[in-house]
Amino acid sequence: MRLSTRGQYETRALLDLALHWGEEPVPLKDIAQRQQISIHYLEHLITPLIAAGIVRSTRGARGGVCLVRPPHEVRLSEVIQLLEGSIAPVECVNNPRICSRS
Repeated sequence: MRLSTRGQYETRALLDLALHWGEEPVPLKDIAQRQQISIHYLEHLITPLIAAGIVRSTRGARGGVCLVRPPHEVRLSEVIQLLEGSIAPVECVNNPRICSRS
């Protein structure tokens, strides 16, 4: 499976958050700098993760983002599906009723 640039950047951002699990929220600018991702692009990548409850955002002087669950409970497949859509090789995997031979 090939990941789009968006998927690759999202994976790198999540890895960065996993490495800082249990610490204070991580400012997006720090993730952007460490992962060499535009801060504006990173903001767009994080938004769906916040909406899905994978990442939590905290405002204020010590604000930033952090994983809601421990890193070992976050499945990369759920994140890729959230950003890229289904990762199934054929539609029958997601909906067996649409295929006559499923």
